Amino acid sequence: MEDWGLSWDALSALNPRLIMLRLSGYGQTGPYRDRPGFGVIGEAMGGMRYITGEPGRVPVRVGVSIGDSLASLHGVIGVLLALRHREVNGGAGQVIDVALYEAVFNMMESSCPNTTPSGHPRTVGSALPGIAPTNAYPSEGESTC
Repeated sequence: MEDWGLSWDALSALNPRLIMLRLSGYGQTGPYRDRPGFGVIGEAMGGMRYITGEPGRVPVRVGVSIGDSLASLHGVIGVLLALRHREVNGGAGQVIDVALYEAVFNMMESSCPNTTPSGHPRTVGSALPGIAPTNAYPSEGESTC
């Protein structure tokens, strides 16, 4: 945006009530800020890809674009809060910064305690260790699905 003359500083000077959402792979600061980001990379960097595999096997892709969806939902929540803040308090807008990997990591809260001694999440497949019953279990009888 800055390369096109569309930075927060430039645009908010024209419209102080502006609410700007910046959605990127890694955010606007930090060592990865200039790297390209995609939902699948955000899923990997946020830890979701690691836990989706079965123990002893490679991670698998979630069957939907969950990284992009989570980041966009976090962005929408930020914009709605900024709109409400502007309405209630009047005046200035805000800039909201959402990184794909942070939005994915936000959803990993139940996996944080379930890590290896080196700090990596454990591959658990569809289970949520410590929370029961949360896995797929075989049963007898006819399925209603």
